[in-house]
Amino acid sequence: MPTQLRKFKFRAIPLVLIFCASVFPLKASSSGILVLPFLIQGNPEKAGLSDVAQLPEHMQQAAHFLLPTLRSYPLQNLESTRSSLETAGWSSGETLDQRLADRICIAARVDYLVAGSAQFIEASQTFIKSSVYSCREHKIAASAREAGSVAQLQSLMRKALLASTPFLPAAQNAVDASPGQHADQRPLDLAIILDYSGSMIADIPSILRSLTAIHGALPSGSRLGVVAMNGSSVGGNIEILPFTTEWTATLETLYRKKAGGSNNVAALESALSIVNQYRDWQARRMLMIFTTVGSGERRMTGVESQLRRLQSSGIQLRLFPVLNQDYSQRAEWQRLMRVLSLPSAELVYGREILFADGQSGFMVLKSNRFYHTTGSQDISGLIQRDRLDMNVLRDIE
Repeated sequence: MPTQLRKFKFRAIPLVLIFCASVFPLKASSSGILVLPFLIQGNPEKAGLSDVAQLPEHMQQAAHFLLPTLRSYPLQNLESTRSSLETAGWSSGETLDQRLADRICIAARVDYLVAGSAQFIEASQTFIKSSVYSCREHKIAASAREAGSVAQLQSLMRKALLASTPFLPAAQNAVDASPGQHADQRPLDLAIILDYSGSMIADIPSILRSLTAIHGALPSGSRLGVVAMNGSSVGGNIEILPFTTEWTATLETLYRKKAGGSNNVAALESALSIVNQYRDWQARRMLMIFTTVGSGERRMTGVESQLRRLQSSGIQLRLFPVLNQDYSQRAEWQRLMRVLSLPSAELVYGREILFADGQSGFMVLKSNRFYHTTGSQDISGLIQRDRLDMNVLRDIE
């Protein structure tokens, strides 16, 4: 990445970190590794990073995602980790000493703790450190520190994690299935619940571009229907766009809509209730949900009940992570995906990355690896439908 790029409109790192935890949830374990939120030092804003307050959790989620691509060892899931840290009395930003580490080990019943730190001086000076504490030996088993630019953040973290865990077995590389194998050629009725609150502004264009490409990849006769949750500042009402084979007209309507205000759990429950009452299903049935709605620390039991009802009626469900979900919202969506046995979305639509000098490209997550493109290709929908030619991508490292 050229060092003369003065400052990112930094969507790339939040994309990577948010998608990491949401796409690859892991099961709880009575042994294994616990990843702590990172200790953040220096001046992240000077390095071009946004969402500074959430960086400790974002980087924790990234490390939690990257470790299974490097080492074959069980991980405690993030929801259980949060509970264990509360039990041990750990506070955000607290330096890990032996007494605190031992309390966390007891509360979590794990073998190792990964304590990471990130120091940001400026965009070209970034330092990532990973220290692994052995709960059995009551000491740091290994540490590693990597230096580079903020554009290399993922690569630095990967290298630090790998170097600080030499005593763990290497992960076996998964083999991707060939794109398009065994595709069902029956028409699909695709229902979308789309949140039009202000927090979705950064996501809506990518989602709509993806839907455009999805349409081109689906069998003839497939239909699109949308339940739009308008934010409070634009009426706060639910708008229904009925099933139609005229995808272009529906998408043009969605492009013209303005996002703003906020939505809540009640709005999402209303949208799900509308889908539950649909009587116009004609083909294979699928529901995709894109929203930042959450309920703080509480579980969305009403939403879960509605989703179970949809599942029992034969509707395939897909929940997708979005840019501005906070920690509790992501944790709740992860929980819902687990309890509903929803498949993990191995392929996630790309998000455009913009640079100060006008360059553009796409950050792409495919299975366990990240890639990027240059130029102005809109590959979002190709990724979503697993129709992407991997030869056009460059390994992020």
